[in-house]
Amino acid sequence: MKSESVGEVSLGARSYVLGALTAAYTLAFVDRVIVGILNEPLKAEFGLSDLQLGLLGGISFAIFYTILGIPIARLAERFNRVKLLSGSVALWSVMTVLCGLAPSYAALLAARVGVGVGEAGCTPAAHSLIADYFPPRKRASALSIYGLGIPIGSMLAALIGGWATTALSWREAFLLAGLPGMALAALIVLTVREPPRQDAPALTPPFTETLRALLRQPAYVHVLAGGALASVFGYGVLGFLTSFYRRAYGLDQMDAALANGALMGVGATIGAILGGILADRAKRPGFTAYAPALAFVVAIPFFLLAFLAPSAALSLGAMMIATAAHYVYLGPMAAMAQESASPRARATSAAILLFVVNIVGLCVGPPLVGAASDAFTQAYGEADGLKYALCLALPFELWAAAHFLLAGRARDRIRT
Repeated sequence: MKSESVGEVSLGARSYVLGALTAAYTLAFVDRVIVGILNEPLKAEFGLSDLQLGLLGGISFAIFYTILGIPIARLAERFNRVKLLSGSVALWSVMTVLCGLAPSYAALLAARVGVGVGEAGCTPAAHSLIADYFPPRKRASALSIYGLGIPIGSMLAALIGGWATTALSWREAFLLAGLPGMALAALIVLTVREPPRQDAPALTPPFTETLRALLRQPAYVHVLAGGALASVFGYGVLGFLTSFYRRAYGLDQMDAALANGALMGVGATIGAILGGILADRAKRPGFTAYAPALAFVVAIPFFLLAFLAPSAALSLGAMMIATAAHYVYLGPMAAMAQESASPRARATSAAILLFVVNIVGLCVGPPLVGAASDAFTQAYGEADGLKYALCLALPFELWAAAHFLLAGRARDRIRT
């Protein structure tokens, strides 16, 4: 592989690598979001408030995930990305298993920190590998396929969490979520080859130089802001979606988890694929960002209807449309981050994007919704309290749309 250029790698080889990386990201999201599927059993087991659940699904994971992302990305610029990715998969999988063995809330928090440490090495290395395996004209679609790890992983987490807590317990749900990653880690290191870095300089530029170069690009800055704000809303809703359908409409754990899985597995997958197709076929450079901006605006009234609908059926229908529109942004956001970076700065560009998106999204979204739910519950009851808390997060979706619109205008100015 060392002598091959991106054009000399067969379609089958590219497809296999993309499939392996997508599988890794899928398991990452299974292990990341399954705690939200298990909110109600965990709340009963440890006597937790919604704010504590929000901290468990947000800050405990996010701190080390985001802080370590950039130094690990710098390693990915210099060393073997495949080995780095494989080790990361193994680490977060072990820590997920330990979540299932936790004897207390504090121990569960500590294990969640370990999951975040492991996952910090996934996406920067994966984005950099994809950028070297795929030519620019195919990159947005490839990154959108990789981004399918979010909806597919969320769907699998819902299925595992719903079935395991019904047939077994929440502890077995964590075990079932974590064990497959150990096998995948071995498969990746044995079968995926490290590609040459396309048109890369001999030396990796210093981090400060890379950061300055990226932040001088208004489109990149607006993509950072838009992605972070969309993530506040997305993580806030996703962290409490199963609880919402249990409390607002009386669904049992299995049905609520299946509803969550269907929304993410179908709705978010459609949105992610559509975003990648639109980005790769856009004739105006700015349309890569305009498409997510428009999709966010379309999503808002459907989310509002979903949160306030008088029946579960109407809520699920509206939520399906809203979820598809919301996740259009995944591929375009990742593609714009890669296009903004030089070959030996791509992992760093992805890491900076992940740092901003996740430190804001995870540290603000779930705790904000959880704290608002606790406050509203005192005034309106448990079902309506969570419903109004989710509505409170909607302005972040509109704010994200504004930044993607500005990112598109900035890209159009560059090319004209």
